[in-house]
Amino acid sequence: MDPNAQLTIVWYKGFLDNKLQFSGFLDLWTADKYNAKGETDGRNFVLLTEPQLWYNVWENLNIGGEVEISNKFLPGKNDVVINPALGIKWNF
Repeated sequence: MDPNAQLTIVWYKGFLDNKLQFSGFLDLWTADKYNAKGETDGRNFVLLTEPQLWYNVWENLNIGGEVEISNKFLPGKNDVVINPALGIKWNF
């Protein structure tokens, strides 16, 4: 069994004097696949990313959201899963 690997990328970019913020992360890693006998049977490349877009309405209040995109993140799921979310964020 060879070691697995992971790559993580994190980003942040402010626009309009930081009234609009684009941020998020991307994780890509390998995970061993197992067959019905419990033996390793190759590798999966797993992807998880959550880009976010927020608008600063007032000094502490933001509205926006994120889109979670994953592939092979949940066991038994081999397709791409997309989960959008809207939110309100208060920065203390």
